[in-house]
Amino acid sequence: MSRARRSPERCIVIAVPDFEPTVGGTSRHARNLAVALQDRGHRVVVLTQRLDRSWPAAEWIAGVEVHRLGPASRRRGAMKLFVAAATCWFIGRRRSTTAVFTLMYPDLGVAAALAGLGGRTAVCWAGLGDATDTLAAHGVRAPLAWLRRMVLARSRHVALTHALSAELITCGVDPRSIDIIPTPVDSAVYRPPSAVERQAARAALDLGPTTFAVVYTGHLRRLKRVERLVEAAAALVDDGIDARLYLLGDSRGDLDDATPTVEAAIEATGLTGRTARPGAVADVRSYLWAADAFVLPSEREGLSNSLLEALACGVPCIAPPSAGGDQVLDDSCGVVPSDGGAAAIHAALLALASDPARRQELATGAVVRSARYSLAQVALEIERLIGRLDRVGEIRSGQGENNDRNGHVG
Repeated sequence: MSRARRSPERCIVIAVPDFEPTVGGTSRHARNLAVALQDRGHRVVVLTQRLDRSWPAAEWIAGVEVHRLGPASRRRGAMKLFVAAATCWFIGRRRSTTAVFTLMYPDLGVAAALAGLGGRTAVCWAGLGDATDTLAAHGVRAPLAWLRRMVLARSRHVALTHALSAELITCGVDPRSIDIIPTPVDSAVYRPPSAVERQAARAALDLGPTTFAVVYTGHLRRLKRVERLVEAAAALVDDGIDARLYLLGDSRGDLDDATPTVEAAIEATGLTGRTARPGAVADVRSYLWAADAFVLPSEREGLSNSLLEALACGVPCIAPPSAGGDQVLDDSCGVVPSDGGAAAIHAALLALASDPARRQELATGAVVRSARYSLAQVALEIERLIGRLDRVGEIRSGQGENNDRNGHVG
């Protein structure tokens, strides 16, 4: 499917709650896909939330058309209004939409389905547990979960990992409607450093030749459990390891922000002088190039952009199963602790800090493993999926037109 074979008005809509100027994995995932699909000849429109009234309601970013809808709040009631606004937006563009790809927020898929685009929609489930919360809720939320299942029955479902696919099936989703397509990583951007680049990156952070640099990148949300990494790093220092901890990211206004918890842990463990918190960093490569290990301690994760970017930069990674480590890592590229507790993370860090040769082996393996998630490959898989969605939409549209001509309701 190429733009030459499509009317210029036809477009692929990527619907996502976070997009630039918001910094984070969801924004990068959406931007990577949007730019890659546009480069492949498709017209792409990003629909997202206008979290700041100073942001334009519509603009072009990296050649991609972006539309933002309010309200500027993440509270539950505000998000329902966002879904309603998205539904109206989709209704107005129903005829010009080739396919809809929703990311991170399943109710955007509900909005597309309510606008009559259910058969042209793919809902990407990005977080482990999201499907259970959304489709299999019990108690007072059970009727809403049932309604979501019914509304999304005609849509495709994209799982980032096999674990997410299994969860969807447990929640009653037809396995035949599920595609496993991972998070993409742009290997032209995230790549291992040259010896000179690594030396320069470490010098910029004033790291000595034997200092063990541990990096985390991501939002400081409760579910990320960054305080456990702080506790693990403090225990590493108590072991006599010259360690430094770099926590990249900050709060983003969500209800589960954990910045105070992380700051309290840093102070309580006496790690203040060995921890750097540069805040939200648009380009994290220099930190990854300086790192000896990357840790993702999340208690709930799908397939983290941060984890894949660290792998692509050749950093040995530590991530428990709750952070998706068992879906990505093996002993060729990282360590999967039995759990995300501070003790398990500390043991993994100590093993890496004590064995430079092993770290080098894992660094090499990390780059090899990251090739599975290349942006080019993932974009191709998404393009094939969208082609199937568009054909389904055309068939259903044609049936509707024939029924109308015969005096029947389509």
